[in-house]
Amino acid sequence: MFTESSLEALKSLHNAIWVYDVELYKIRWANDQALLFWEADSEEELYQRDFKKNMSEAIYTLLSNNLVEYRRGHEHTQWWTLFPKNKRKEIYCHYSGIELCDGRTAMLAQVIVTRELLETELSLHLSTTTVSLWDAQGRLKSANPMFIDLYGESLGQFAELFFSKRQADEVWEKAFDNSEFEVEIFLPTPLGEQWHSLHLRVNQTLQGDVLVVRQFDVTERKQQELHHKHLAVVDPLTQLRNRYGVLQQLEGFAAKGLSFSLFFIDLDNFKTINDYYGHEQGDKLLRALADRLRFRFSSSLSIARLGGDEFLLVDACDVALEQVADQLINAVSEPFNLEVLGDLRITASIGIANFPSDGESVDAIIRHADAAMYEAKGRGKSTFVYFSQNISNGIKRRHQMRQLLGKAVSQHEFQVVYLPVVDTQTQMLFGVEAQLQWNSPELGVIKPFEFMPVAEENGMASTLEYYALEKSCQQMKEWINISHGDFGTLVLMIDISVRQLSCHKFISSIRALFQANRMAPKHVMLQVIGSANLDNEFALKGLLKLREMGLKNCAVWICFK
Repeated sequence: MFTESSLEALKSLHNAIWVYDVELYKIRWANDQALLFWEADSEEELYQRDFKKNMSEAIYTLLSNNLVEYRRGHEHTQWWTLFPKNKRKEIYCHYSGIELCDGRTAMLAQVIVTRELLETELSLHLSTTTVSLWDAQGRLKSANPMFIDLYGESLGQFAELFFSKRQADEVWEKAFDNSEFEVEIFLPTPLGEQWHSLHLRVNQTLQGDVLVVRQFDVTERKQQELHHKHLAVVDPLTQLRNRYGVLQQLEGFAAKGLSFSLFFIDLDNFKTINDYYGHEQGDKLLRALADRLRFRFSSSLSIARLGGDEFLLVDACDVALEQVADQLINAVSEPFNLEVLGDLRITASIGIANFPSDGESVDAIIRHADAAMYEAKGRGKSTFVYFSQNISNGIKRRHQMRQLLGKAVSQHEFQVVYLPVVDTQTQMLFGVEAQLQWNSPELGVIKPFEFMPVAEENGMASTLEYYALEKSCQQMKEWINISHGDFGTLVLMIDISVRQLSCHKFISSIRALFQANRMAPKHVMLQVIGSANLDNEFALKGLLKLREMGLKNCAVWICFK
């Protein structure tokens, strides 16, 4: 069963999905397509609607009974009529359960297709209808012209409508056990195999029971339904399973008690390709990679594209995990010979987690594989890392830092510390390296390499870097004044991210700081943290902007860490 924490994975799907709290008569969550379906002005407006007003006791009882089935893991798909803002809408919808954060169960509704769309696309009025009458022994007694046109005069036994006698017996028994039965079923006909909707009713006559069968050819509509179901679980770009599709599959494995291993694959520096060659070429590369993975790992349990440049391979736990990981890295790193891109090489970082040993839920195991993947990126990329308890502890610590970071800034928990830098040839003091340090009452002393990635996620990295630069300039000014100019030749070394050098506002602020603290720019060494390939170009652009401000004769040192 899905959990409420997994809903963000469904946010971008093309079909309407919402969570209905049966007990509170409220829609609790909806994706963008669901907002359109419900003709809602906003999420808040939809969530405030009270569905109790127009709900009969019969419908509430039905939905309550369905909740019981959902808790048992049951799902169902059926046509349903809803009235968003009093507008009638008939939908073919998949219903299942979802576990809420408070432990209760709600209804997860996924629209597969609307009748309006089907009628527009399929022109259902062209569907054929046949009627036939069968005696209690399964012999044909009578039929309308449409039936004769379809089957001819030779068909005489009920079982001849079906692929097998067993299939015919099942339908026959259900009809006579319930007096009436409806089913959509795949049948052989002289025109080929077709989907038919069968409506069977048992009538009592003086000569005994007879079975009236009405058949509707629903092949086109059924094919469209199956197509829409396919779209709901398949990524249109790569034709691999999408996030929702693989989540469904993994939930099924977990419900059956099956063990499996996840390989969370993230392409290294894929944004570079999109930036240089455009998204169309990037999409071509993703399709080529998907084809390669599909061919090379055809025996795996599943391959999915989670979104962007993230892929997921699911395999049995008894495979040689290290061997599979090596094969994945090799498959990704082999050149792709593509038009425009040429012989292009890429790499990937992979995180590995096993169910259930590394997590007792699908949501947890995916998060842990994702965390292991980020650990792999931190170790130099183009490698793989197994999830471990240390990584789990790191996840918890980063989560704590996210929660505390905002408070830390407002309560002045950050401090700039200075490390002396000595010239090894002269043994004289060359300068000082400024480092921002977080003195957290809850977590202790935290170094920038640990909290700055979290600050990036929270959008606070620019604020912290400017704070460190500002405090460092003020401190240098104070030292120079105290020493009566003796420290005037010292070099201030401070870390700056590549992103800052490409920001016009940040470049302007550097000049303001230099002027306010009477510092010669040649005595500042900016240690740019970032990649030495693409990021170097951004740093050089920032350097040019500094010179364009009139600092042409100043030496700004650029070092890459």
